[in-house]
Formats: sequence, C-alpha cells, structure tokens
Amino acid sequence: MRRSPLSVPIIFLLLAALSCAAAQDDPEARYQEFRSRLVEMYNAKEYEEIAALIEENYDRFTGKYSNMSYNMALVCMRLEDYDRAIRYLEKAHEKGHFFNVWAFQGEQWAPLREREEFDGIIARNLAMKDEAQKRAKPQIEVSVPEDFDTTRTYPLFIALHGGGENIGVFRPNWRSDVMEREFIIAWVQSSQVVSMNGFSWEEQETTRREVREAYEKVCAEYPVDAGEVLIGGFSSGGYGSLVVTFFEEAVPVKGFVSLCPPMPENVTAAEVAAARERGVRGTIITTELDNRVPAQRAMADLLRDNGLQYQFVMTLDIGHWYPGNFPALLDRAIEHIRSD
Repeated sequence: MRRSPLSVPIIFLLLAALSCAAAQDDPEARYQEFRSRLVEMYNAKEYEEIAALIEENYDRFTGKYSNMSYNMALVCMRLEDYDRAIRYLEKAHEKGHFFNVWAFQGEQWAPLREREEFDGIIARNLAMKDEAQKRAKPQIEVSVPEDFDTTRTYPLFIALHGGGENIGVFRPNWRSDVMEREFIIAWVQSSQVVSMNGFSWEEQETTRREVREAYEKVCAEYPVDAGEVLIGGFSSGGYGSLVVTFFEEAVPVKGFVSLCPPMPENVTAAEVAAARERGVRGTIITTELDNRVPAQRAMADLLRDNGLQYQFVMTLDIGHWYPGNFPALLDRAIEHIRSD
C-alpha cells in the first residue's frame, strides 16, 4: 500500500533568512534570496508580478529549472493560465530536470488533470525519476568532536534526512550541543530518489541495508563505542530511524530520536518487547499541527504498553517542521536515552 509522502519540501513553505553578502558569493544563497522574495510576493497575492519576475530570471539559476518551473506553474494555477502552466512544466523537462514525485498531489492541480498534456508530463516525470534512480547511490558524511582522540572510543549518532532532502539541507537543522561535542556523527543520505536533489527512506529493506552499510563503514574507520549507538531523523528520516531500531539487528541501536515521523505500519508488540529487552529507549517529537499526530500517539501507546522507556514531546503548532528549541529537545532526548 502506497504511503502518503514522508516529507514534502514544497517551495513556498520553507523560508530561509540569508544575508545579502552571502548571496553575492554563493549561487545557492542567491537563489534562496530570490525564493524568499517570491514567498513575500505570493503571500501578498502578487501573482502577475511573480510570473513576470520568474520569466525574466528563469535562466539565471541554471540548477533550479524544476524549482522555477514549478513556481511558475503554481502561480499560473492561481491566474487560471493553464496553458502557460503546462508550457513551463514541459520546459523543465526539456532542460533535463524533473519534479518531486509528490509535487502534483494537491487539489490546486485538479484543473490540469483532465488534460492530455498533463498526463504526458506525469509520465515523463516518472520516467526521468526512474532513470535517476538507476544512477543513485547512498552517501555518507562523518563529523567528529573538536577534541577528537583516536585512542578512545566515542558514541555514534546516525542522522537521517527528511523526505525530499539531502545531507546538505538536513545537516544545518539537525544539531545540538551534546551531539556535536561528544558524538561521532554519521550523516547518511539515501539512494531512494524523490526529486532532482532529494531522497527519502520509504522502502524498508533498502533503508535497512543502506544504514547497516553506513554503520559498518563508520565502525571500520572510526573508534565507535558499539554500546552507545543512537539514531534519529526528521520526518522520513524519523521513519527510517524507527525501521532500523525495530528491524535491523546488525545496527545495535541504543536509542532513537524521531521528529515528526510517519509510523512504520508493521511495528508490533513483539518488536517493541524485543527492543525493550535490548535496553532501547526513544523519543518521538512532534508538533500540534503535524498531520500524523494520531499515528504518533498510537506508536507512543504501543511503546508504553510494552514497557519501552520513551518520551513523547508535543511542541507548538508550527506544523511539519523543526521547533525553535529543537537543539535543546535533541539534547534532552539524548540524555533520556543515556540515563540509567
């Protein structure tokens, strides 16, 4: 059964505050500054002005054709200019760029669904994604404490990005003082393609294999304390963390930290009891407006009913994203896992 998207980074929902000085030197920062301007205009309902601005700057950001086309198509839907929406979606494909696999699930695209050209766009998008999948490989980055000493062992934190993200997007958000000061951190990027530069942890067998291989690689190259292995992640990464915790015995997880995760549907009382016997502890962090709160509460109930030591943390209604005090919450979750 196909699950709902694990994390959908819709362009207009993620805001980034970037300095003008950084934007002058960094192409990504220049694009993020441009995107922030589009967000402000979109919130002000300046749709015609946005369309003109995107058209004028379309080729300015050569690596962002799918983003620019998607933004233009989204605005064209507001303007009921469906022909231009189709044209710009096709334009991204002509440039060799495809869209997020969840990009067209919203009801705002309903007027295009009866058009034959849109069916062609969806089919071509899937074909391009499948071609990218053939070339995709997992990636890993490792960071160590500032006073790293090869003569002693360190706890390991395996960090998994959200759906549609990559290490570069995820790493600045998933951080805490304790984790960075005391842990070897393995930042693992999935091979499961969902967009041009975005990946997810949806497929359980692939997730287990890739995290297991990452764990083995880190242990072969760094002095890891195998008795203190933690895993965590945002959204899809939170899902992947639970999959590894309950189903991948080769990774000796001591505890998990899952932020706004979907719930693996196949975790049963038996898996939770086995994890409890291994001494596993965990924390589920969510927000009042996260759309998976009922399932997250049900998972918390399953942990409670089977004696696994856990925390369930509900923060303010920011939706499916990082709470402002997330570093402190992450430190608190780590402390809970390490406590006797």
